[in-house]
Amino acid sequence: MKPKFNKISFRPYLHPNNLCPIQIVTPTEGEYIHTFFDVNPISPSGRYLACIKLPFAHRLPKPEDEADICIIDLHEQAMALVYKTKGWGLCVSAHVCWGSDDNHLYFNDKEGAEVFAVEYNLNDGSYRRLCGPIYQISKDGEWIFSPNLAIVNYAQKGYGAVVDEKYGCVPTNVMSDDEGLWRLNASKNTKELIFSKKDAYNILPDKKPIEGSRMVFFHTKISPDQTKLMQMIRCTFDNSNKQLRYIITMDLDGKNPKLALPFELWLSGSHHPDWHPDSLHITMNINFEVMRFCQFKYDGSEFKIIFPHLRGGGHPSFSKDTRFLITDAYTNEPFSNEEGQTPIRFINSQTGEERVICYINTLSNDTPFDLRCDPHPVWNKDCTKIIFNATPNGNRQILIADVSELVK
Repeated sequence: MKPKFNKISFRPYLHPNNLCPIQIVTPTEGEYIHTFFDVNPISPSGRYLACIKLPFAHRLPKPEDEADICIIDLHEQAMALVYKTKGWGLCVSAHVCWGSDDNHLYFNDKEGAEVFAVEYNLNDGSYRRLCGPIYQISKDGEWIFSPNLAIVNYAQKGYGAVVDEKYGCVPTNVMSDDEGLWRLNASKNTKELIFSKKDAYNILPDKKPIEGSRMVFFHTKISPDQTKLMQMIRCTFDNSNKQLRYIITMDLDGKNPKLALPFELWLSGSHHPDWHPDSLHITMNINFEVMRFCQFKYDGSEFKIIFPHLRGGGHPSFSKDTRFLITDAYTNEPFSNEEGQTPIRFINSQTGEERVICYINTLSNDTPFDLRCDPHPVWNKDCTKIIFNATPNGNRQILIADVSELVK
């Protein structure tokens, strides 16, 4: 059955410090989030926005809790609920991704201990269960990449799917050669392990610090030119909060791996990385006592601080032409205004000038870390709009800022 769209009303988000027009595009009732700061939730044509409606936001999900996959028609101001999933988390939803066109949407679901991707067809409302989970999909819709999402929450809650403890889903050790990064062929519905934990272990020049740990493959990210993968890895230790984290890059088939960032440089408090638009470098906040926007090449070379005069923070990403960088801020970072609202920061990379597009509510400072509402600002396809999460009236909403005049 084709998705049934019901009319909703977009509302302007008004704040005296707004630099551009901003709309709230999700219904007043309910809790909504998009995926992450590196996944454009708007369809290839620009017509639809994909998101998830949370059943609640006051606690972490349990294994049987369901959330709604939603599609918003940005032209008609209408929304359809298209699927109910148990394969979601509070930070990145169900890893909802568009395929090569407006007709194919991908996201995760779960049955028992198995997390799997679903291909949803907007033309007729049909869906197809795939043989593995999704973290990201190539632009042509052919290749899906993901680690085991049944164990991702072991390293940090909110990024995988919640699996009942009775299934005993815990990470394997660093020498495992049957777990790691999987590549799924969407059309053939087949998968293969392209890079194992043992492969990751072998690339490290100093292996001793992670011996005896449990290894979790975390974020998986495809480079903008679709030629490389970035894999974040976390090593956890039983009966300890200690984690060692590092980044490996590789080709789309898992070959030619490079150590992009050793755990010695992933300093305490550093944030999530993202691909630079040139597909050669990685952008990341690294905590040198003060957080800095940093950049380094996929093989670990050419490390530099991008803006020495600015304090880093939030989830930074460059526009396609690299002229601008956007980011948000965590509520414990020193960027909020007098009302405790979080900024969407807008930095001119040529002049180093920083402006604030808007200030928004993102829950209070006393909200537990696992329940926070990160804005996760993300560029649309032509970098004229920024999509982000916020809690303008207390519940989680998705907003779109029109920055077309700012980027001229």
